[in-house]
Amino acid sequence: MKVLFASPLKCSINIFQIMNAINAQPWIHEDLTAVISHFLSIVQTMYQRCRSSLEVLFSSVGCQDLGPTQLLTDYLEVMDFINDAIVSMDAFVSAYNQSAVSFSSPVEISHGNEEMLTTLARLHDSLLPSLQQGFRIIFASKDNGSSDVSNSMHCNVYLSLKMLSTRIVSFGWKLLYLCYLSDEAFNGSYPIHVGIKMFPSNVEDPIIRTDILLQIIRDINAVYLQSLERHSKGTFLQRIEENHKIMSKIQLLRNAGTVLCNYYS
Repeated sequence: MKVLFASPLKCSINIFQIMNAINAQPWIHEDLTAVISHFLSIVQTMYQRCRSSLEVLFSSVGCQDLGPTQLLTDYLEVMDFINDAIVSMDAFVSAYNQSAVSFSSPVEISHGNEEMLTTLARLHDSLLPSLQQGFRIIFASKDNGSSDVSNSMHCNVYLSLKMLSTRIVSFGWKLLYLCYLSDEAFNGSYPIHVGIKMFPSNVEDPIIRTDILLQIIRDINAVYLQSLERHSKGTFLQRIEENHKIMSKIQLLRNAGTVLCNYYS
């Protein structure tokens, strides 16, 4: 398997290429909704299939017919796909801040509307902990091959899980900051398609701004409340607070009168 690292040089090249593409094709934002919808649809399908196979795996501990080799391959492919997509989307938003609005807006997929931020929370708070538990069972299986290969892959898998978790948190914070805690995503020379989604920058009333901010936090937190996993290293929101101090940013908005103080008292 590949360990999920992205070098600073590679990221810089990606951002440079994205900026050139945007300058050459300023209408590129019009295709974002379709791209985001396609990604979220794939992730939803992967999530459901992984959860189903993990439930079977958890209930079959101690049995010989686990098919651990194929499961390991499947789960690693899921991690690789999600990692590559997160790295690419993060680089795109870094180069083109206005695209954060599209990435934070609901899009239609097969079972209804879905949003990137709640999907990121679901990946972090539900899928990754379940995958980690599944890997423990697979590596403990007698069918996983030689101990040398298993030990080496064991280290790579958990390092990759950690890196993927960090990237999900980083991308989620970027969307939260650009769309809910600042006006940066709404400043630029290219048109923005917001649709029916309301962001704090779209309104002047601090009460409504506060309601919008509170709602996205509730939506993200609801993902954790609905999951059965426990998070010894922190939930999606807790990791964002730990790494990026979201409450300090909210305090600055309170001090500026952008949101109402008594909403957070």
